[in-house]
Amino acid sequence: MADHFNQFDEDKRKLVVRGDIKQWNQLLAETARDAGVITTEEFAIFQNAGYMGLYGGRTVDDIHDKKELEVGQKILDYM
Repeated sequence: MADHFNQFDEDKRKLVVRGDIKQWNQLLAETARDAGVITTEEFAIFQNAGYMGLYGGRTVDDIHDKKELEVGQKILDYM
């Protein structure tokens, strides 16, 4: 499988990885819900904490600013 993946061009590899991340995020969201993260506000706080862990304390807004992302652009598409 890895050999097949490595034969893809960079754009195709990004699409494959992004699809994988999407599936893992859906599982993470289900797990968070099972753990009591229910409301939209709670989930936003939960996700922001995850980004802060990945980006050295930067919030979602900080990351958007640093990467100069437009409204609607997703951080995961620009990692």
